[in-house]
Amino acid sequence: MRRLRKYTIAGLILGMAFSMSACGDAGSKNAGAATEAVTEAPKEIVDSELYDSFINNEAKALFRSKTGIRTAMMFNIGAALEEGESYTIKQIVFLLQSKGNIPKSAEPDITYDRIDCGSDGVQELLVKFSLGNTEMDMIIKDIDGELVICYAEECNFSKDLPQGYFEFTLNPDGTSERFFFSKGRTEMEEYSYVDGNGDYHLYYGLEKTTRFVMDYTVETGGKKVKVWPDGLDGEHIVLYDYYFSDDEHFISYEVIDDNGNEITTDKDYDDSNEVVKRFADEGVKIYSEKEIEKLLKGKAEEIGYPEK
Repeated sequence: MRRLRKYTIAGLILGMAFSMSACGDAGSKNAGAATEAVTEAPKEIVDSELYDSFINNEAKALFRSKTGIRTAMMFNIGAALEEGESYTIKQIVFLLQSKGNIPKSAEPDITYDRIDCGSDGVQELLVKFSLGNTEMDMIIKDIDGELVICYAEECNFSKDLPQGYFEFTLNPDGTSERFFFSKGRTEMEEYSYVDGNGDYHLYYGLEKTTRFVMDYTVETGGKKVKVWPDGLDGEHIVLYDYYFSDDEHFISYEVIDDNGNEITTDKDYDDSNEVVKRFADEGVKIYSEKEIEKLLKGKAEEIGYPEK
């Protein structure tokens, strides 16, 4: 489950779709052995006329950041839009340029697409903004005849940073991924989901520390504690901090050789292991990879996160 990868999920989905199509063709050639072919009726796609009205600057969309939007990366959106207010597309662009950190001279490049959050056959409107060095994604949903901004993500700096590389991907089923690949010791990723009701869910986040050579801060029991690497072979220890929220963190680790290959064994998670004991002394449990996989599976089932 150590995902931390340097390619987009969108590419994966495209490849998976191609592979599944090819498998389907092969399967149909062998279908003669079946007495009756069973096919699933195509799902009806439900669209909203309000989306075209929004695109034409006629309809407004409600901003509801407190209930449905991921706010951690909304530097400009949070400054420009007010909770409970509704805006046309032109008003959103104007406010982003007048209240946000975006040059007024930046020519807006806006594209629209339909996506299907939750794969329930009911479409949502995806709005992609490009304003100067700022890129944004918004999901707008028709909820009982009212347009609601139920997701917003932005990146207001260059993807190529001196300290690393940042990217985010929003997929056609409402799932999204954020990645930051550091040139230092830390890499991060986050997986989230907008379901068919337009509600945002964080699936999980993961922060990877590639070498345990400095004090390591862990949030546990509502407080922060430090774990020190003194006496451990920290150059060959990789730490993983999985989290479901600010208050739910699960620490795991792996052992690597000089070439960066994982050499972790089951014994590395025993209570007698020095790394496990070091964290336990500070009240922090170390989870094995199998335990992490079980936690993530349970979380996915809880929020209805699609299988990948």
